[in-house]
Amino acid sequence: MEQHECLTHTENWVKDVIMKYNICPFARREVERASIRYVAIEETKTKSVLKALIEECQYLDNHPETET
Repeated sequence: MEQHECLTHTENWVKDVIMKYNICPFARREVERASIRYVAIEETKTKSVLKALIEECQYLDNHPETET
């Protein structure tokens, strides 16, 4: 399955900006560990987007090894 284009851009931004300029001192470790979760939500209706956001928060609560 091909990664969504916006996720690729976001991942590159983390590497090329956040890590390069040390904006977040924890980013490098998490990128190297491949523990950052990138998710694209395809929904456009507010209720559906909020539901997806809540589900993502629940996922993160249940998977402490995953970073945002």
